[in-house]
Amino acid sequence: MTTKEFIEKAISGGWGNGSRIDFFSPVSPWDGTTYFRGKENVQWSMHLNAILLDPLAWQAVGKVERWEKEFLYSTGEWVRTYSSNPEDLDELMNFVEKDITEWKYHMHRMVDALCEGKTIDEFLKIL
Repeated sequence: MTTKEFIEKAISGGWGNGSRIDFFSPVSPWDGTTYFRGKENVQWSMHLNAILLDPLAWQAVGKVERWEKEFLYSTGEWVRTYSSNPEDLDELMNFVEKDITEWKYHMHRMVDALCEGKTIDEFLKIL
């Protein structure tokens, strides 16, 4: 998927500044901004980062892509649990995991990819 396709799918899934979007420009290679035009010629701009960090955009893409599964996602945190059985270790370390929807899973994967040094375009290609 490209950034353009991501935005198209988000719009198709219902995302977008509270009004119907009739047009959007390609993302500017200079500053990452895209321009939108809605009904009654209302215009606004958004930076690509603001779009990709908007959970509502991911939720809208999820509707279009039919991301309906639940995922067990590891938060990367450790918590201590204590055993009531004296034969067990005094404390056990457990990795925190939680069930999340598929669109959240993909959004988390995007953040992880960015932390690993990948670009947004590289991540969206494998999405």
